Amino acid sequence: MTAGVGSGPVVAVHGDLYESQLLVDGGRISGLLDVDTAGPGERVDDLGCLLGHLSVLAQIDLERADAINRLGAGYLAAFAGVVDPAELRRRTAAVVLSLATGPHRVQEAGWQAATRARLDLATRWLHPG
Repeated sequence: MTAGVGSGPVVAVHGDLYESQLLVDGGRISGLLDVDTAGPGERVDDLGCLLGHLSVLAQIDLERADAINRLGAGYLAAFAGVVDPAELRRRTAAVVLSLATGPHRVQEAGWQAATRARLDLATRWLHPG
């Protein structure tokens, strides 16, 4: 079975997977939070959501950006073995785009530049290199 215009099989997904939704113990995922959006969907959406949130977090948390980007790169490599890498990049870019208005919504100082940085990040997900 496949979902609407999707590319993968319908499986159980979290529906809003990002780093703050994961409980980790000893480097292993030990639990999930906020499962009210769990249900049928495409694995690539959960994986793209996690990558998108991590890449935006790296823009926000400059002190940990290198570590966050290394983690994201490792996840990207692993996820590319499970789902179509091009589709994963498209879904990740869409998540980053959905987060682009965050700086304006909270009236962050310099929100224009922060929004532009997120739009540029979404473009890099679509056109790496």
